[in-house]
Formats: sequence, structure tokens, C-alpha cells
Amino acid sequence: MVAGSFRQDGIYSHTISPSLDISPTLPPTLLPTSSPTMKIAACIAALMVAAVSVQAMPLQRRQPTGRISLHKNIEWIADARRELSKTWRKFKKHAQVTRVGNINIDIGDLPLTDEEPDFEYYALVTVGTPGQTFKLNFDTGSSDLWFPYTACTDGSCINKTIYDPTKSSTYKEDGRSWSILYADDSSSSGIAGYDSVDLGGLVIKGQSIDMAATMSSGFTNTAIDGMFGLGFNSLNRLGEKTPMDNLISQNIIRDPRFGVWLGKTKLGGGKC
Repeated sequence: MVAGSFRQDGIYSHTISPSLDISPTLPPTLLPTSSPTMKIAACIAALMVAAVSVQAMPLQRRQPTGRISLHKNIEWIADARRELSKTWRKFKKHAQVTRVGNINIDIGDLPLTDEEPDFEYYALVTVGTPGQTFKLNFDTGSSDLWFPYTACTDGSCINKTIYDPTKSSTYKEDGRSWSILYADDSSSSGIAGYDSVDLGGLVIKGQSIDMAATMSSGFTNTAIDGMFGLGFNSLNRLGEKTPMDNLISQNIIRDPRFGVWLGKTKLGGGKC
């Protein structure tokens, strides 16, 4: 409880007695009011608190920095066609054409099917004009391109796609005989000719082809129609250029290299 009184000199005094209310009751004219001095004091106090807070914050160490020097690659040569090919490989799935300006895109793409899980791989190769399409086994150990043709009548070509040279306007006769025996004792034989071959959009003109009149039972019981040799010219039975060498000699591709991915069935097969 608060009791207050004015003295004769005009000073107000009060006393506090034990009570729940300890707030002094002042006349309205004696209530404290703010002043410039009080505002300055309050600002100084706030700044001191802020300074203490800043000093209390943990210091963060600067991360060490380094400098990497750049050097000009003196071996680099500007090559628009090469850069175009790199871009094509990355974005070709979105493309609708095979030319950019006056530049042919020299990238062929042949999906390979894994036949008899991870045993052999075949791709769809088109021969002649108009095209006749065959399932050819891409073989890294031989260099001949062959498939059955209309002279194969002994029953070994049942359920195979048969090439008809008379229906191709780009076919040219050769007439030489050929035969081939593989390491697993499978074999085939026939006569040779020339025709255009389409590999994923890359068209080879006048490619030497082996037309099979007979083939062993090892080929009869598989899904493939013939063989596509990926080996060197020296292994070709007639000494002819392989399709891969003709891609280079006919300037269809600029870089003398190709790649074949023989992937596992569970990974989606392969690609050439």
C-alpha cells in the first residue's frame, strides 16, 4: 500500500507499506514524460546491447582460395564438322533430318538385337534399291557380307529373307564363286555381286555382296539371315573392301573408325 503527501516545500513524498500493489500512484501532472535526453540514453543502451550481441557471434573462417591458370591448347584446330557430329550424337533422337545446311550428318545408328542371350547379335541391314532388309549377324572374326538369294532352293534357306537381285535397280553382277567355313563348322557358299548397302542411314554404293545359294544347318535354326563381317579386308574371301572400309573410301564418314556395343540382354542389347 502506498501513502503519499506534499511537504510545504512542494516536494511530494510517499512511503510503501507491505501490500500486493507496490505501484506508486502519482498525480497526472507528475507522470514522467520522454525527453531528448532520455531518447539519446535509450539509443546508446540499444547500441551497446547490439555491440555485445555482435561480439558474441562466433567468427567464421574464410575458406582458402586458389587460382587456376588457363593455357591455350596449341594443338586444337577449329573443325565445324567434328563439332557438328558431337552435337548430333547428343541430340539426334530429337532430329527430323540428316543434314544441317550443306553438311551431311555422317553418323549411322544400328540397334543390335541380342539373339540367344549374349551369344550373337544381329542388326537390320538394307540392301538394294528399293531396299530389301536382312537380319545380319555382326561378326568381329570375319570380313564377308552375305545373305541368301533366289538361287537357294535346297531347303537350307527356309524361313529366311531371300534377296532378289532382279528387283534392285542398283545391283551389278560379279559372277565369282565364294565359300566360307567358320570356326564352329558352319558354312555357306554362292556367287558374288555388287549393290548399295544402307547402314543406319549411311548408304554405301557398289558394295561387294556374297549371295548364298547354300548354308549349313547351323544357320537354318537361328533368327539371322546372314553375316556381316567387321574384320579387315585381308580376311575377305574375294579380296574386296568391307562395308566399313567403303564408308571411309567413299567419304561417307570422315574419321576412319566405328564402334560396336555388344550389350547383355538384361541391359537392352547392343548398338553399332
